[in-house]
Amino acid sequence: MDAAVDMADFSRFEAMSNEQLMVEIKAQLQINQRLRDQLKAKRKYAQSLLNALHACPFLFVMLSYDLLPINCNGMATSILGTPPFPAGTPRRAALESALAGTTRDAPAARFTDTLTLAETSIPISWTACCSFLPRGGLARVMLHGLADTGAAARDWEREFVKRPPALDIYSTMDQFDAEGFWVCNFADGAWSICFASSAVEQLWGVPAAELYADATLWWTQVDPRDREDAHAAFHEFAKGDTPSLDAQYRVIARDTGKVRHVRTNGTKWVDSAGVIQSAFGSVSDVTDEIRREKEAKDVTAMMQHLTNELVDELVWVNNLRDSANFIGQYLSSALERWTGISAQEFRDDPTKYLQALIPEQRDWAVRRFLSSTHTVRFHNLRTGELVVTKTHSVLLRNAQGRPVASVGISRDVTQITRVLDELTRVDTMFRQLDRDTVSTLWIRDKGVSDGRDTEPCGSNSGRLVYISQSCEKLFGYTAEQLLASPSQEDGLALQQAFGEFNAPVADVSEHAKGLSVRKLVRPDGKVKYGLFQRKAVINNRGQLTRVAGTVSDVTDIVERQNMLADYRGKLEAIMDNIETYVLVIDVISSSTRRVIFANKYFEILTGYKRHRIKSDINFWFNTVIHPDDREEVRQGFLEFVAAREGPARDRNIGYRIVTADGAVKNVIAMLNKAEHGEGGEFYVAGMVYDVTDMTKSLVDKALIEQQAHQAQRTEMLGVLSGGIASDFTLILGVITRNAEQILSETESEAEAHADLRQLLREVIQSTTAIRAVTDKLRSYAGKGEVTMACDSLTAMLRRLLPFLDAPANVAVTWELADEATLPLVRADEVQLGQVVQNLFANSVDAIGSSSGTIVISTGAMPTDEGPAAFVRVADTGCGMDAAVMDRLFEPMFSTKFTGRGLGMAAVKGIVDTHGGSIDVESEVGAGTTFTVLFPACRDCQLEGSCDSPLKR
Repeated sequence: MDAAVDMADFSRFEAMSNEQLMVEIKAQLQINQRLRDQLKAKRKYAQSLLNALHACPFLFVMLSYDLLPINCNGMATSILGTPPFPAGTPRRAALESALAGTTRDAPAARFTDTLTLAETSIPISWTACCSFLPRGGLARVMLHGLADTGAAARDWEREFVKRPPALDIYSTMDQFDAEGFWVCNFADGAWSICFASSAVEQLWGVPAAELYADATLWWTQVDPRDREDAHAAFHEFAKGDTPSLDAQYRVIARDTGKVRHVRTNGTKWVDSAGVIQSAFGSVSDVTDEIRREKEAKDVTAMMQHLTNELVDELVWVNNLRDSANFIGQYLSSALERWTGISAQEFRDDPTKYLQALIPEQRDWAVRRFLSSTHTVRFHNLRTGELVVTKTHSVLLRNAQGRPVASVGISRDVTQITRVLDELTRVDTMFRQLDRDTVSTLWIRDKGVSDGRDTEPCGSNSGRLVYISQSCEKLFGYTAEQLLASPSQEDGLALQQAFGEFNAPVADVSEHAKGLSVRKLVRPDGKVKYGLFQRKAVINNRGQLTRVAGTVSDVTDIVERQNMLADYRGKLEAIMDNIETYVLVIDVISSSTRRVIFANKYFEILTGYKRHRIKSDINFWFNTVIHPDDREEVRQGFLEFVAAREGPARDRNIGYRIVTADGAVKNVIAMLNKAEHGEGGEFYVAGMVYDVTDMTKSLVDKALIEQQAHQAQRTEMLGVLSGGIASDFTLILGVITRNAEQILSETESEAEAHADLRQLLREVIQSTTAIRAVTDKLRSYAGKGEVTMACDSLTAMLRRLLPFLDAPANVAVTWELADEATLPLVRADEVQLGQVVQNLFANSVDAIGSSSGTIVISTGAMPTDEGPAAFVRVADTGCGMDAAVMDRLFEPMFSTKFTGRGLGMAAVKGIVDTHGGSIDVESEVGAGTTFTVLFPACRDCQLEGSCDSPLKR
């Protein structure tokens, strides 16, 4: 065993209280008594082993330090005589020469002696094993000798050796349970086990027959941590490098798996030629001895630590003469610091410490000093300083129950006493302050489940030791009612209130705080919500002693949170029931983006689960988007994210997606940005519409079939657009009203809900933008709100002129006919203004950044149905090819990346609603001319018969 003390093991004493240290010391003294009893048993066992050696057929001699005989077996006595190694003989000289080279590290030696009997010379090989005193001097020598196995030796053995006829040495060794024996043979450089006692079988967990058949099983059961050292020791012994074997290692029983510490001793027999023939040895189970030795070292180290490190504690041991007299056996250095009395002065006169006691404690100090727990006050005899100590002492009794010693620990509590006095003063101030606080302060004792990682079983049962008077406002009970533990007869409300304080504290680290909100039902039936904050109170030993905390009334906050949660639930229900994929992306940086919301329609639209898009935003780009559209859509999205100002804050993107079952769908995504936080973060709110059916109905490869079904398809699209617009209008109305209601109800706490209110404003802005789209859809369907009136196209355009602004590179020319020359048309001025604005915007986009001209004119022309008036918008822009002109008025068709494809479709719908027509002339690179023709109002042609108001 290593003499050094393992400080990791010693740390368990540091966490002990004084009472626990007393119990530990008492237990160690009991262990010492058991060790003495075991020593007696060992001596008895050694005597039985010695008796067996006396019966062995070889020479056995035990000598003292001066080489005088202590013990010899019968064979040595009959052959060698007494003394076996007389002074002045060659045998004595050979022994002294062999012993001269032994040390504590090399205690064994070999030498050869010749015995002449009946004119026969018998060579004897001796092996000596020495034991030394702690200071290095020789203590004793054990020798055994083996005679050569020649014929002469066998004749000598038959003549001179008297064997007990019934002795079986193997059976004798097999009877020892406390120690095992083994014998092995050496031949041709190999070794084998020829005998292993039953004790060896039990320790190794291997039958002896298996060890005889395979000697390597001996090392197989040696603990891998010790196997190399143990094998090396045996190898040196077998080679002859060491005369004897003494090795300690751990063995793992094969049958039970138990690990035991064993000590193996062995000696060998060498013939006259110096060749090892066989070896004999023993195996002892030293597990208990190692454990007790370690425990004894721990106790010794503990006492040394108490002396050297615990400067504020006095450790003492007194031997008792009688009930009133004692002798100081051990005292730590704290005594002199406290009393001015040295340890030596106390040993010389144990009663001297009475001089340092305050007078009122001197009468009973002796009785309590030996066995009690009490507070003692000393006056330092040198400095006069007052020292207050807390003393714990116990009596140690012998086997007859008579007190023989007193062990105690005293701790300096002077500072603690002063602190307690200060705490009393602070407590008075604290209680006065507690009456004026809004939050409730409380303290409770440690519960059975505090400090555990697992869920508690049953009640935590930590006694409430303090609670402020303000508890009555929140709980409806006085502090006295809550401090009294509730019984079964008490109401459920009181039991619930008490249970809230007993919630266990799992994390007892220094800065850990437990936060929880609990619903509290007062005895009058009112419901309150309390915010409980808990923190562990740790003593100077790092142990949890109490739990302290506060309870704040957060009823108003919880009710508002519940209201917001209800509104959010309704909003999510709406989102999950609209046939539009709605998503919100949190853009933290240009490379860090994550989807924080995706409604249920995502699964219907794509066939994939929502968690796929939430866990990986690139799933949409890499999997869902059609391979041919991915790069274009990705680039457009990145440009949209990178843009901070201007029109790029809103974007519409049309593309195709591939669903989980391989189907291809057309979608249009409407994106909008909303900033949040102070680090430049923002949300991207998007709505993705499935326009597959609409797109499919507008795509026809055969031109003839397209012309044949154009009217029918247009009508269907109009119905569909009107239906979509109506549905969207209803849904967007619900979303807008709910969002506006939440904004109104959270207005009083605008700061607390700033992020939520900003998000709601962005929802309202998005719905407003979507409503504009639906208005266009309704216009295309001819279901927009219409207010008809008779007026001149020239008059209408003059009123519209201030609202048509063109960029600097575009020149606008107005060629408006005289109002008197134009027939009146029956129309909705707002919708006709929308037609002109869309055509004007289309011309501006066609010219782009180049210089160009736009001519807006009005006039009259006859038709087959009668007179008509027209509006013409001509530009010198890029023009259109035939393919674009064929799809010009299709919804969702646009040549612009940011376009929705609804502007020209809305124009077509409005014109159709007014019974008009559109003529388009265009040439790539030359420009485009739109001529919109409206029929004259027939009623106005008959003077006075039209009931529509005139706007002239």
